[in-house]
Amino acid sequence: MAKEFWKKDFFLAAAILIAAAALFAQSAGFTFLPLDDRIYVTQNPLVSGGLSLQAAKDALAAPYANYYIPLTWLSLMADWSAGGGDPFPFHLTNIALHALNSLLLFAFLKKATGSAGKSFIAALLWAVHPMRVESVAWISARKDLLSAFFLFLALNAYLRHSLYGAKKWLWASFCLVAAGMLAKPVLVAAPFFFLALDIWPLERSKTTPPKTLLAEKIPLFALSAIFGALTLATQATALHPAPLAQRLSDVGSSFVNYLAKSFLPLGLLFEARKVADENAIALLYGFIALGALLAATILLFKGKRRCAHLKAGWLWFVAGLFPVSGLVAVGMVKTADHFTYLPHALFIAALVWLADEALHWRKKAALAVAAALFFAALTAGYLPKWSSGTALAEYMVRTKDSAHGRILLANAYSAEGRLEEALIETQRAVDLAPDHDSHYAAGLILAQLGRWEEAVARYDAALAIAPSSAEALKAKGEALMEAGRLAEAEKPLLAGYSLDPKGSEAPRRLGVIYAMEGRFGEAEDFFRKALLAEPKNTDNLLNLAFCLLQAGKEEEAAEIAERLLEIDPKSAEGLRLLAAIREKAKR
Repeated sequence: MAKEFWKKDFFLAAAILIAAAALFAQSAGFTFLPLDDRIYVTQNPLVSGGLSLQAAKDALAAPYANYYIPLTWLSLMADWSAGGGDPFPFHLTNIALHALNSLLLFAFLKKATGSAGKSFIAALLWAVHPMRVESVAWISARKDLLSAFFLFLALNAYLRHSLYGAKKWLWASFCLVAAGMLAKPVLVAAPFFFLALDIWPLERSKTTPPKTLLAEKIPLFALSAIFGALTLATQATALHPAPLAQRLSDVGSSFVNYLAKSFLPLGLLFEARKVADENAIALLYGFIALGALLAATILLFKGKRRCAHLKAGWLWFVAGLFPVSGLVAVGMVKTADHFTYLPHALFIAALVWLADEALHWRKKAALAVAAALFFAALTAGYLPKWSSGTALAEYMVRTKDSAHGRILLANAYSAEGRLEEALIETQRAVDLAPDHDSHYAAGLILAQLGRWEEAVARYDAALAIAPSSAEALKAKGEALMEAGRLAEAEKPLLAGYSLDPKGSEAPRRLGVIYAMEGRFGEAEDFFRKALLAEPKNTDNLLNLAFCLLQAGKEEEAAEIAERLLEIDPKSAEGLRLLAAIREKAKR
């Protein structure tokens, strides 16, 4: 079969690879984006040290940035090592992964259905669809591409199990799914993906009892339960406490949005999540949409067996989007194109097979060519919007003015040093939606401008709306310190740190406050906590060594100072402190 594939379908496979790579090639020259690329790459100490054995151990040891995605971190580390922090290797890897994923999807469909032509069209439409732009052009979406890579490998292994009945291929598919979950936990939907394949194109449901199909996937369900629980635990601080009615409404409106954009992908834009939406019309619309979707699903699955491809495609689509549908409201984004990266795969294939049944061959060919050209043209036009943070934010504001878009534009201007313009954008965000995010964003820009008292006022406005905002509490404490109000800074810093003990800045500043007050024991504790977050931070090492010296622990202080000098041998402060420690030890 492999020999036959290479003989008959080599040119189709090559066309898929070339089309996907060529269409997205321009993104290789794009920059990092202020939108999450700082957290994932440029300001991520886990990644910015490059690939090493210790970095790999750290990635596997614990979650980072509210995610346990060690394989994604490893891939980003490798890109950093390849380019020293230049965005080119990161973008190149994204393009390569997408091209490989397109090829793997084609290979699976071809072998599962026997139709090279329809498989080629399905994989091509999936590869060039404008909703792929977000996943490929955005470095932080690496986890979508990498998890899909492992899933598509798993599908091909599962296909072998279906054809030959060998259990080793079933277990191989489960292991590949596990690897995919280590890239992005959205693959908790995998058991339902496999059940969809049992309906079509593998059609195992015709010959195998449902109980047997479910039983063989028990390990996969267990794996999904483990990663689902882990994700909820690591994402606890990112959960939005929206009412159940709001979340159910969001599910309906989100699915309708994805369906509409699947067929007519115009004005693509991710939508920010709101804690609550009091608009009764929007809530009603969401419930009507949810009811219609449920009714359509019931009618579809009560239909005749000849609709197997539609049943499978719809089950795959729903299962893939369900973890990000809004029922469990996580993160800042309500809807985003990259969420469709996996859900579109079998859904588009099902639509291709439906068109094949319904249309004459000439109409089928014309429709396929027109759809591919239409999608490719839209993708080529949309891609440049992702070339930089400023280009993306300006596009978002032009397409649909919103507070979220204005905040992103302010962040982009800030990254370019255009702070006054950034401040204007945050004020516009406050005018559009005077919520926590807008006030907090304005406070950050004011802090960068050194207008500390005004920054404190903005943080207070944010905290009046969200009193338990750890980021606003920490930022307020830092601004108070910079304004010289040390006594007032302690309380918000402590509160913010207790709510979110990640990072080194809050414990470092608390250590500074206590050291300046002569409370060296407490200062030592917080400097140690800061060092746990950033073990190679020379400021933290210097501060800890100073506190140890003041506490009469000269030997340990000398060890810390020597660690500092190993990292920065030319540190004048480190050399002076080590000399002072040795001088004191002589007395």
